Amino acid sequence: SRRHPPCERSGRRWPGPGRPGFHSGEGRDVSRTFVYASALTAALALPSVAGAQEEVRHGITPLVLQWEAADWGPPSSRPGFPAGIRNAPIATDPVTAGPTYLARFPAGSEFAMHWHTYTETVVVLEGAVDIVMDGTRHTAAAGSYVIIPGKAHHAWYVHADADVVLLARRDGPATFTSSIRNQAGSKRSRFITLSQAATKSRTNAVCASS
Repeated sequence: SRRHPPCERSGRRWPGPGRPGFHSGEGRDVSRTFVYASALTAALALPSVAGAQEEVRHGITPLVLQWEAADWGPPSSRPGFPAGIRNAPIATDPVTAGPTYLARFPAGSEFAMHWHTYTETVVVLEGAVDIVMDGTRHTAAAGSYVIIPGKAHHAWYVHADADVVLLARRDGPATFTSSIRNQAGSKRSRFITLSQAATKSRTNAVCASS
């Protein structure tokens, strides 16, 4: 009978040309594994590349902010706004020009009834505040999420036991229009603080609007 080489009898393949002990089937498997690994590496890299392109396209810089360490401005004495309110700008949307900012209202302060042209969203970070919106009073404590539609009349009443800190974002430029008309009946938008309204003062503070 015909004698078979040991490798053929055992079912093993002959080594590849010039590569002792290296099987042609194993070569194909190694090549295929390398291709798969390269494709997986490229796929994993895509999100970071896409993220970088997204940042360049929109002009937005990544940010992680601890609000306690925010750069707070000085207490404001701007007419029509609660005395002592402090703001900390965070960012402005390059498309809508809507700002994102922090606002700290002093304990017991009030923000008279007013409205904005664009929708405002607010998260209460610390403290508690009552908000009257379109005739309904709500209480918002730390963790509350508030949506104030554009042109919805609303007022803020901060609880007396502590300041309240808000994270606010607007869908467009920040505008403030008082809901209280001046005594002369002028159609021009003016702010009247709660103390002025209570004493029926004839002095009205003009609110600068963009």
